[in-house]
Amino acid sequence: MTWGAGSLQAATWLKLQTDEVVIYSDASPKDIVEFSVGYSAFQHAFVSLFRPQPGAPRTRVILFRRTSALEEFLPKSDKPDTETVSFTTEVDGVPLVVLAVGSDRAAALERTFEFQTIWGLARAGYALPIWMSQGAGEVLASLQVRKTGYELGEGPAGLAQRWQSSQGLEWKDFFNIHTDSPEYAGWKASGEFHVQAWALMHRVLLAEGEGRARFEALARKLRTLPAADAVESVLGVGLDQLSADIDRHLRRDKERIEVAFDTATPRKERKPEPAPELEVHLAFADLLLATNKRPLAREYLAKAEALAPSSAPVKEALAREALISENVELATTLYREAIAAGSLNPEAFLFSARRRVDESGLGNVDRAGEGGHDIEVAAAELRRAIALHPTSGEAYRLLGRVLYLLPKIGPEHVEELGRGAGLPDAGATVRYYRAMLYSRLGQRASYLAELRSVLNDPSLSRTAKAQVQERLTAGEINATRALLNPLMTARRFADATELLQQRLAEKPEPEVAQEYARMAELVETAAVRSEAMDLAKANRFKEARQRLQQRLQVLKDSRSVDELNRALEIVQERESADAIRRTFAANDWPGCIAAAEKFLKEYPKSGIAPNARKLLESARRNQRRAEQRAAKAAETDSPAAVPDASTPPAAKPGV
Repeated sequence: MTWGAGSLQAATWLKLQTDEVVIYSDASPKDIVEFSVGYSAFQHAFVSLFRPQPGAPRTRVILFRRTSALEEFLPKSDKPDTETVSFTTEVDGVPLVVLAVGSDRAAALERTFEFQTIWGLARAGYALPIWMSQGAGEVLASLQVRKTGYELGEGPAGLAQRWQSSQGLEWKDFFNIHTDSPEYAGWKASGEFHVQAWALMHRVLLAEGEGRARFEALARKLRTLPAADAVESVLGVGLDQLSADIDRHLRRDKERIEVAFDTATPRKERKPEPAPELEVHLAFADLLLATNKRPLAREYLAKAEALAPSSAPVKEALAREALISENVELATTLYREAIAAGSLNPEAFLFSARRRVDESGLGNVDRAGEGGHDIEVAAAELRRAIALHPTSGEAYRLLGRVLYLLPKIGPEHVEELGRGAGLPDAGATVRYYRAMLYSRLGQRASYLAELRSVLNDPSLSRTAKAQVQERLTAGEINATRALLNPLMTARRFADATELLQQRLAEKPEPEVAQEYARMAELVETAAVRSEAMDLAKANRFKEARQRLQQRLQVLKDSRSVDELNRALEIVQERESADAIRRTFAANDWPGCIAAAEKFLKEYPKSGIAPNARKLLESARRNQRRAEQRAAKAAETDSPAAVPDASTPPAAKPGV
């Protein structure tokens, strides 16, 4: 195609696509092919040293013929007397590299290969500290293509010479540096960090022996060990001898290695072809969006949309522009239209699934099985995203959440999620959600074991660790409680006490041990209460009261104290009620009346109160009858009265 804008007017754009890269360029075919050979050599080196990248997308490259054209599309450098030789970014998970043939090509390739290494390591599933990923990138940035292969190892920008003359940072300080550290890119940045990162990873990757095995071992040990301990374990030297060990390596094993690689065949067979206008418009639109030149980006998007309004790549590019404009609703619609049009972009599926979860109204609270009507669709979209990007930690993290929200789950969902459990950048989250699935399936032992595994993951943040610990504590306690409850219901208090003693002997976490101790106190309290109630039923009230009072003297738990005080009240209530019963049975009406009145005064709301009132009324009636009988008997037993002569005799009843 011919370009019709600014300095690119009438320039013919070509395309060359290989297994690793797709290049759009207005340079000569020879320059394009030569650049592609360098990329193939880089990919060969990457696969030799690191884990392969299944399904990795091709890097998109815009290769300008002239540096002036490159500069038109890039932001101005904020540093005086500096030249921008390349620009790298990521667009929906795909690297976009921009550079010019006419610029400092060596410097441009160094930065490009460094970026590509760091991106590739993340894509392959590594989760590495910056000193490890950047150091590896600087080792591969040294790649130089030769006639029969390539050379690797000589540090870019004179790093080897700087290493020899450098005082260097203390290794203990070096391992704590991150991208926000002043030593990395701030006011303390002197380049020492980059020199040491290159030298250390040169030792790991290029020393005699299996560099990939050393790299993998170091990455693995960094998950559980501090950096200094991990390096010492892999290289066999302590921090005090590390610099000397690197010096010996660079002298003994040479600073660079030569690798045989066929460069002649690709130079001969690769033929750039005219670039499709649509693809070039989209590439430049993405570049302009990345460099914050949105008005010009929209022009190229409009041209692309005019050529293929319904195509998935156009819909995806428009969605990216909508996101930059903070129009999330439009971006959602466009990404879903891209999916309907046959998108092969894992980010489109991931974004759509994330939006479905966000739109479900769950807020910040997830409840098992309550994901809403769209949750099955979200799960299907995430499966498609993972199929396109098998090492996507973000997709697996979201899949864990979505599976937890599914209405129904089975063992197959645990197995599905487990395929992401080993991803360094997502494993802890994935295993956490796998624990939640075990919990939903009632597999309590697996649930607790998984939570313990997550808790020991050093990548876990302090906040996340506290949340996992809380769940683990609750899970272990609930598991014990599930065994304890049937024993308590059956009044098998001795067995319940033995169970808790076994749990305490396992030396659980302090929070769990504290809860087990509290449970043991409750069990003993329940046993004493049960014994006291049995004594009360046997009318052995004094013994029941003594047993409860003895236990109350040693109790600390307020719940147990309250429970035993209530039991003591019940015993005393029953003892008072028994006094009513005994005195009534003995026809001791005054004693019964006194006992009943005392009971009703102390326990007016007792369940026994209605019967106590009935007995009180009966006792009062019986007492009145007894008094009447006694009075009558007293009258009958007294001497006969002598009638007065003036008083007529009394009339007899019924007469």
